[in-house]
Amino acid sequence: MKKLSLLLAILAFMLPGLSKATHLIGGNMSYEDLGPSSTFPGNRNYRIRFQAYMDCNSVNWPNTFPEPNIDIGIYEGSINDFDVDFVSTATMDTVSVGVVDPNLPPGCSFSTSNCVALVEYSTIVSLAPSNEGYHILYDRCCRPGGIVNLDNSGAQALTYKVFIPSDGSGNLLPNSSAAFNDTLVSFICEGDTTFIPNSAIDPDGDSLVYSLEQPYDGNTTNTAPGPAYSSPNFDPYPNPPNLVTWGPGFSTNQIFGNTGFQSINSSTGTTQFGANNPGNYAAAVEIKEFRNGQLISVTRRDIQLLVVQCPPNPNPAQDTSNLDTTALSPVEYQVTAGDSFCIDLDYFDQEGDSLFMTATGNIFDPNLVSPSANILAPLNGDSAITTQLCWQTTCAQGRNAPYTFNVAVRDNGCPPKTFTQNYAIDVQPFEINQEIQGPDLLCSGQSQETYSLPSIQGASYSWTVNGGNIVSGSGTNQLEINWTGNNGSVQATVTSNNGCVVNKSLSVIITQVFANAGQDTSICFGDTTSIGGGSLGVGETVSWTPTTGLSDPSILFPNASPIGTTDYVLQITDSNSCSTTDTVTVIVNRPDTLDLSTNYFLCPGDTLELDPDVPSFQWTSNYFISNQTSVPTRFFPPNDTTYYVDYIDTNGCAATDSINVVTQPEVPTNAGPDRAICVGDSILLGANPTSPPFTDYAWNPNTSMNDSTLSNPLVFPTNSQVYIVNTTNDTCTGSDTVNIVVNPNPTLSTSPDTFACEGDTTQIFAFGTGDFVWDNGDLLSDSTSASPFVLNPTDTSFVVTLTDANGCQATDSVGVRVQELPTINPGSDRYICRTRGAMLGGNPTGPLGSTYQWSSGSEIENDTSANPVVFPDQTTDYSVIVTDSLGCADSASVTLSVMSLFGGFDTIVCRGAEVPMTFSVSDGIEPLNYSISPSQDIEFNEGDSIVARITNPRNYEIRVTDSLGCTDTASVEVQTYQEPEAEFNYTIIPGCEQPKIEVENFSANTENSTWLLNGEPYTTEELKSLDFAYGLELDLVLIAESPNGCIDTTAVNISPKYLETLLNLKTPNVITPNSDGVNDYFEVKSNGNVVNCLSLRIYNRWGALIFENEGGFASWNGKNFSGEDVAVGTYYYILEIQNITKKGSVTLYR
Repeated sequence: MKKLSLLLAILAFMLPGLSKATHLIGGNMSYEDLGPSSTFPGNRNYRIRFQAYMDCNSVNWPNTFPEPNIDIGIYEGSINDFDVDFVSTATMDTVSVGVVDPNLPPGCSFSTSNCVALVEYSTIVSLAPSNEGYHILYDRCCRPGGIVNLDNSGAQALTYKVFIPSDGSGNLLPNSSAAFNDTLVSFICEGDTTFIPNSAIDPDGDSLVYSLEQPYDGNTTNTAPGPAYSSPNFDPYPNPPNLVTWGPGFSTNQIFGNTGFQSINSSTGTTQFGANNPGNYAAAVEIKEFRNGQLISVTRRDIQLLVVQCPPNPNPAQDTSNLDTTALSPVEYQVTAGDSFCIDLDYFDQEGDSLFMTATGNIFDPNLVSPSANILAPLNGDSAITTQLCWQTTCAQGRNAPYTFNVAVRDNGCPPKTFTQNYAIDVQPFEINQEIQGPDLLCSGQSQETYSLPSIQGASYSWTVNGGNIVSGSGTNQLEINWTGNNGSVQATVTSNNGCVVNKSLSVIITQVFANAGQDTSICFGDTTSIGGGSLGVGETVSWTPTTGLSDPSILFPNASPIGTTDYVLQITDSNSCSTTDTVTVIVNRPDTLDLSTNYFLCPGDTLELDPDVPSFQWTSNYFISNQTSVPTRFFPPNDTTYYVDYIDTNGCAATDSINVVTQPEVPTNAGPDRAICVGDSILLGANPTSPPFTDYAWNPNTSMNDSTLSNPLVFPTNSQVYIVNTTNDTCTGSDTVNIVVNPNPTLSTSPDTFACEGDTTQIFAFGTGDFVWDNGDLLSDSTSASPFVLNPTDTSFVVTLTDANGCQATDSVGVRVQELPTINPGSDRYICRTRGAMLGGNPTGPLGSTYQWSSGSEIENDTSANPVVFPDQTTDYSVIVTDSLGCADSASVTLSVMSLFGGFDTIVCRGAEVPMTFSVSDGIEPLNYSISPSQDIEFNEGDSIVARITNPRNYEIRVTDSLGCTDTASVEVQTYQEPEAEFNYTIIPGCEQPKIEVENFSANTENSTWLLNGEPYTTEELKSLDFAYGLELDLVLIAESPNGCIDTTAVNISPKYLETLLNLKTPNVITPNSDGVNDYFEVKSNGNVVNCLSLRIYNRWGALIFENEGGFASWNGKNFSGEDVAVGTYYYILEIQNITKKGSVTLYR
């Protein structure tokens, strides 16, 4: 065990200047929801608590210590309102008082008599329903003077507040606020790191988020330190309250200025503070309370911290070598509801001090958490503690917010150090944040469907189905169900491996929809019919498709007038979007044709006989006709005549037709128009028709003709030709001619077959007169150009067709072959050392006969070589273009990675300052080995992180070596500012009531000076003198700060002084009061300022008092009380100053 040393320091709760300022130095507010009020229906009752840290010895107590009660203000407004409105004032009474014990080990004492008390106030309030919520606050002036990081702190107030939320529907949300459950830290050691747990519990299990904030000021003042909440100065009240004014160089992010640091764990509240300058500092920790992702409440703690000089004593530490498998980190654990587990709590002290552990949190309170967790003995140990927290959780204890508890491990060093940790145990609830997946609304006809829940490892699944049958999946997370057509339901019971149960259910509705499109029907062209059938249910809609020919496609019985046979589909859709269809066919019959020609030819005297194949007909003319309604019907008109017939076909559809009978001696003949064709083409001769029906044909010449007896024969002439057709019908004849001109095909040629490099373009050519068209036109720039470009070619034959002015065509083709790009081997990407050469390219780099061009960001010697050698200074990409013997080129690249060391910046600091240097390596192969030279002033050297505490200017070289043996270096130059020199002299001047110290400051290179008197800040102004009491010891410290923020300190200890040891009285032994101006008076001379308290009495040789002087200048001019000169001789005097008496004699001559 290490020996305890004497620590002469002032603890944080022994705050400076309290005797000149206020009694309130910190605290926090919370509330407990007591439920609905039985006295005021609709109200909720709350117990409001205020924990106040107070100076026991403050002279500013109004009457007694502590104040028996205080007043708080209640304001209505939402959590984010800018102003809140006064509702009422409530009085809080004292419920407990306790002095904060610094808990020092034996032999470790502090030279102070100050003390801090933790006073708790409480009251119960009943609050009416609200749409907004309530703000509870306590506003009080003033803070202590001399707080380093505040501007004129003695004129700034403190405000403590907490918010009670509404549920948004007019009622107050059932909720108890988060409440701090730790006692504030007592002090912070200068140059060390201190942990403050700021641990809090939330009875509702809400999520808590912690942050460091700027402390609140208030509306109270020096002249009115107590709040008057209903006055205009407080109603409305600003939200948030006014903030304190930071001193120059201080902020929320620099609570201790630019030489200190602070951080907070937003999940646990654990706060780290580090300060390098002594003094008192203000800070605030805020807790935001979230429920289901919504901010519902806010409270905060106001903190004052004193930084003092301490002997070195490292904090206890956690032993993390044997963490449980449930650990996410040394202080974060995750288990599943129903688990039974233990986690190790192992701590050690680096200097072998005894350790004492305490643990707090609602996790240990069976009234809040049941069953609760337990920490096994031992809770203390000699240099180490090894214990466990064990907990048998239940299924009901799973929740989204973690369970938190605080562990504080204190050693018995001097000063005692406390290592604080906030633990979080995430008890994951066994829950399924998803309903049964699958359709809950089915249409008739949807029979087999899939239903599922998430797959959970170790869980068992039990399904129950009503209205259907399980097809597959029993006992799994996914089920196939065949529904029987009626409404049903599916239920699932999921059980975890810890026995926790989740029940899920889903109701399934199956709807029935019917459609009747009616009977199929037939109509004649142009007629109308009605379609549809059945009836509609409530909420059902109608849709017919297609809509063509329908009077209204949205009604159940539309009229249909299709122009052709049509299938009409009826769709009926109910209010659940379920639908069904039915189809009706409407057959549209067009009248049968009579197969009659438009024109018939008769030679004079001939007869035409027709036999229409229909059930009934009626010829409308009886001119030279045998009969009008029966078959056969004979026609024998003497001249051209048109006959009309009305008829009804086999489908009962009526129609009309006609014929034209031409009677003349010559057969009408039309050989067709003269035309032109190209060589190799064929053509049909004749017209449409060439002659009337029943005509015989004879074409001449009949060479290259398929059949010369046809009305329209096909011919294949090779030269121009005139064709004659002779016709015969009965006894009549006719003839006609047609001229067929045969044109030659155009002349066409193309460029030779060619090749192209892969990915390149090439041009092909066609030669001739006319219009060009290329096939594979999507591969060409223009498929109608005589000289198109081939885009992204593949091995292809392009055929071109040339069409001349006569429409005659010729074809030719050009073949294009694709040459693959050269294969390139640029070499493999690799790591090399700086200044070590490396050869680029492969073996070979490209095909035989290729040329090369290498490039990078810097010059390459021999850049046209297949394998140049390079010496990169840093990681470099090299590219090469390889061109083969056919001119096809491609590129590739290779990367040579060179290890490089980065980081470290030149700086200038104060002597003794900590300089962190962090480095990073790119493209190095681990493991990496770091070294630094010189090693002077290096406090920490671990890998790429180095920390130096500078005593003199240094030039450091940092060298890193990787596993390949590659090295790189970086340099850091650290200069030091000119240091301040703190120096002063002092002189003690005695006085009547108290001595005075006169001070002369000789400090050099100093911009700011801070004086500490007995460990407390005294002044930052120029100090000329100060008063102190006789018999008291005094410590006077001068802290000199240079323009660059460097610090030097000098201190003196002034032992108790007394008037008799300081006083130096001088008296004459002879006087000659003869008015010659020389030695005329008996005068008492003294150092200091004691004239007003000096008493002089003169006696003659017989002991008679002849002169007396009380106070003022002590002098005797040789006269008695009557003003008469006394006789020459020896006289006796008594001098008295306070309780000091000096006696002697003086001889008088004249």
